[in-house]
Amino acid sequence: MPDPDGLFALLPAVVRQADERRGGPLRDLLRVIGEEADLLDDDIRQMYENLFIETAASWAVPYIGDLVGYRPLFVPPGDEERRALVDPRVVVAGRVGRNRRKGTYSVLEDLVAQTTGWPARIDDDAGGPLVVHLRVWRLPSWPLTRVRPHYEPRGVNCFSLSVLGNDAPLFVRADSRADAEDDAVTTDRAVPQRMTAALLRNDRDRLYGPDRSLCIYENGHPIDASRLVVRDLPRWDATLVDDEVAIDPVRGRVMFPERHRQTSVTVSSHQGFASAIGGGEYPRPLQNATAGMSIFRTGHLVEQGMPFLTALRGSALPFSDWLRTRVDPSVLGMSLDDPAAVERALSAELNRILQAEPFPEELLPPDLELDPEAVALRALDARGAHRIRFHRLLLEAPAGMALPGPGHAHVGLRAVQAELPGVDPGLERVDGTGVLPLVGHARRRREDEHRVAEPSVGPQVHAAAEELAGDALVAGVHPREIEASVDGHGSTAQSW
Repeated sequence: MPDPDGLFALLPAVVRQADERRGGPLRDLLRVIGEEADLLDDDIRQMYENLFIETAASWAVPYIGDLVGYRPLFVPPGDEERRALVDPRVVVAGRVGRNRRKGTYSVLEDLVAQTTGWPARIDDDAGGPLVVHLRVWRLPSWPLTRVRPHYEPRGVNCFSLSVLGNDAPLFVRADSRADAEDDAVTTDRAVPQRMTAALLRNDRDRLYGPDRSLCIYENGHPIDASRLVVRDLPRWDATLVDDEVAIDPVRGRVMFPERHRQTSVTVSSHQGFASAIGGGEYPRPLQNATAGMSIFRTGHLVEQGMPFLTALRGSALPFSDWLRTRVDPSVLGMSLDDPAAVERALSAELNRILQAEPFPEELLPPDLELDPEAVALRALDARGAHRIRFHRLLLEAPAGMALPGPGHAHVGLRAVQAELPGVDPGLERVDGTGVLPLVGHARRRREDEHRVAEPSVGPQVHAAAEELAGDALVAGVHPREIEASVDGHGSTAQSW
């Protein structure tokens, strides 16, 4: 924090002493001047920081982007989720970095990787000065950690690394730069290519071991790399000496000596697959989690909704009147003899009402206690999935929809413990009388654990495609003169 007497301290001592004898008028004047000087100093510092995209103020980012030809993507008004996906500072910083490297092959490699999601490398010795050959690896490598391999009954101590027992080629770990001891990482190390026998034999120390592309565990301990021999195992007939372990990376097969005895074998490896679907060690976020967690399902209503329906029928409060006019009369007049049918019908009606129209908040009682999440959504004037979430939280409010009489506290929703892993039991208040639980915090915790930004693929792909064509010229190559090569190691070809 700036010293308010900084300017006054610069004066000679004789002047300061004389000013003190007069009550300090000069000091007070210099304090006022110092405040303005501090503002000027901060502005000068910010002007210097605005020269760099990393430290520039938010208002200066579009100006820097204009200097490098950045065209902002159109985001519809009110679409905050899509706006959060497109950070101008990040996009402009990437554009500045590509302009600094214009005329180099790395620009094209980065553009192809950002556009397709596949790593790409350029062959320096292929083509003439106006032709660039790109190799694109279309199969990412996915880790499989400590997986029990499939025992092959056709041999003794023979295992297929695929749990289904089929031949599955091994792949090099996608980010092999972490394995390199220095920055001299060659092309074959930096891409998720198939692990060939020659590659594993020549680079075994880098590819094999814990936290690397391949590691075989025997009785819980990793097998030493000195025991590993690379063999071709089409018929499981390799001859092994002592405690050698044969590995066929092309077929994904492992073979121990016939007399060798082991209690358990697990393998950590990498396999190639086109995308993150099916089984695998990658996050599986809940799509549209905000809306999905707000929908009523079996078990969400206290006592299958019986107290809810009973209190709703007899309520005379304004909000209850409004809700009663929205509920289907056939559901409102259902017999209470079949609680399961009441729960199904009432849940379906509430789900329809949650999504149909905004709740009339002016009809809610002024003393209605709202969850902090509901207060935040109310202040944001939520739309779409967030509005559905807000409506659900209104119904979960401790006032239980503010239905009249002692029964209003008996009307509410019940959190299902099985659906909320890790929920603090103290958050639930369900007892024999059906008191409404405070499930807002519990459900918000679950939402935060699984929340991901919904992908905005269209605008990003179009923008990346435009930059691929535009920055190809920056690299000194016409887009139509870019070619790609095809090989048998997971790479594909594409022409522009």
